[in-house]
Amino acid sequence: MSLDPDMLPAQVSADSSQPAPSPQPIDAAYQSASTGAQDVWFFMADADSQDRPSDEAVADIIAADNARQSTLAFHLFKKPKSTRIRCTLCLREKNEWRTWLNRIGGISRPMREHLSKEHPTTYNQKCSEQGQAAEPEHTPAGPSSNPPNPPPQPTPKPQTPRRESPQHIPPGPAPSAVPSTPGPPSSSHHVHAAYPQPPYPRPRHHTPWEPDRRKTALEFAQEAVDVVSRPRQSETIEELRAELEQVKAQRDHELNARRLLEQELYRMREAARARDEELIKVSQLISASLQALVGGPVSAPGAPPPVMPVQATHSHPHPHPPVAYPYPYPYPYPYNPS
Repeated sequence: MSLDPDMLPAQVSADSSQPAPSPQPIDAAYQSASTGAQDVWFFMADADSQDRPSDEAVADIIAADNARQSTLAFHLFKKPKSTRIRCTLCLREKNEWRTWLNRIGGISRPMREHLSKEHPTTYNQKCSEQGQAAEPEHTPAGPSSNPPNPPPQPTPKPQTPRRESPQHIPPGPAPSAVPSTPGPPSSSHHVHAAYPQPPYPRPRHHTPWEPDRRKTALEFAQEAVDVVSRPRQSETIEELRAELEQVKAQRDHELNARRLLEQELYRMREAARARDEELIKVSQLISASLQALVGGPVSAPGAPPPVMPVQATHSHPHPHPPVAYPYPYPYPYPYNPS
């Protein structure tokens, strides 16, 4: 792709006038917004474990939370640096030990949703005292003195052109047709002046509040440790014990059936071997009695039968009886009377 030489000076000046974009603008904005969420960190504290401590320790923890919230300024509350983050309102109002895993990056959104849903009165009162507005989409509906504002009417959106497949995208204008003075840059991405925008609309799920990121290996390992270290209920342990006993009983039944089958097979083999021995004895007795009737030598019972000598049936070497041959014997080819 070749560029017009007349475009280079204007392009360099346009690039120098625009500020350089940050390497990760979405993640940086999301992390800074989460770090500065004092309305969330005011009600959160450090927690070393997800297991609830003893009652004496809980009383000391509640007293320490109250002292910290009453003495420390609101703008000085920051994100805790411990392994887990604990909700102070759950422990003080509901006597529940509620913690979250302190992940890397912005994690204030689920905690703000928890405060708006579980502790709306205390959370909204503190936000109004500090001049901050709570999240309206997560605040539960309830009786209020001020009437709710009517929802804004949706403005009609222009019809977007039909998105075509990549192989049918029409070619963009030539570099010479692009004006030398670049227009205002986009709000989310910096578009170069020499390259036109694509004809299809940008996806809507790329918003600065929902970064497109995957879980790291450290997060997967921490979740696995949490699952393993989670205490089991007594009912679950009893069910596992009952299931183990059932499996053991089934295994013993199968072993007993296999042992009985092997014994039956051994008995059948022994019976077949005894029957073969009886047949051999009977055949020997029959052969001995036949030899006694014929007049031959009588062998002792149980001894193998004597081998009888083979007698020649014809004295002539040829199997057929001698006849008057037209040729002198031996004839040169085999005799065939037919």
